Amino acid sequence: MLKKTNFIVLGIFILLFTLTACKKNSTDTGDEDQTPVLPPQNTLTMDFSEFSSAPLAKKASDVTTSNWAHAAEIITIWGTMVNLPLVLPTTAYAYLLTQEPVKEENGSWKWTKNFTLDMQKFTADLYCSKGLAGWNWEFDLTEEQVYENFKWFTGKSLFNGSAGSWNFYYDPTTPKGFIEVKWAIDKKDSTFKITYILKDSSNESLGAGSFIEFETLTDTTYNAHFVVYTKSNDQTVEIYWNRQTRAGRIKDPVYYEDTNWRCWDEYRQDINCN
Repeated sequence: MLKKTNFIVLGIFILLFTLTACKKNSTDTGDEDQTPVLPPQNTLTMDFSEFSSAPLAKKASDVTTSNWAHAAEIITIWGTMVNLPLVLPTTAYAYLLTQEPVKEENGSWKWTKNFTLDMQKFTADLYCSKGLAGWNWEFDLTEEQVYENFKWFTGKSLFNGSAGSWNFYYDPTTPKGFIEVKWAIDKKDSTFKITYILKDSSNESLGAGSFIEFETLTDTTYNAHFVVYTKSNDQTVEIYWNRQTRAGRIKDPVYYEDTNWRCWDEYRQDINCN
């Protein structure tokens, strides 16, 4: 009787273990019935806002803001370059985040949204199919009487949504590779990283292969970080700042001709680095 009871207990344990393993596996490998979860909006768009506004009121007439201003100039170059080409497809993607997908006969998924922007009518379509290591994405946009089903970007993401990439084309009149976006989300410590890599070889001032990387950090002194690399002159700039106090620092060996940090305070005014 005891032996029979032990077999029953063992059988229940194996069953529970199997069910738990299958549940975990469906997230990591993509169950056939699993509905893909759209990567969040911030996996497409980088936040440049900290360096887009003027310094706060000065504490004294003789203070300077050149350290923050130099950081802002570098970030603004990238913000200006990518914001205009990306504003339409990323806005359309935001509309799709509110929609429910439809499963197609071939097993893929489709999100669709009709919307009006600046009096123009658009249709956004997002397709998702299962790959070997994650989901494959394709975003098409149609502007009524202008262009139809322009493939604006494609992408890949892991089944668990922790990392992925996007590849953007410039626009319907210039359908060439523009930028590659790589992103990663660490849910354990609530940090995030996104990188824009320039693919456009016609941009001679920066050069194809140039990149800008934004990352949130767990550090209490500086909890945000930019790395900016310019291929044309082999220049690497590092920028750290605190998103709450707004104090920060910059290192730019090419511009300053040394490897020292330059710092600013919560008013974005120059201070000595500790």
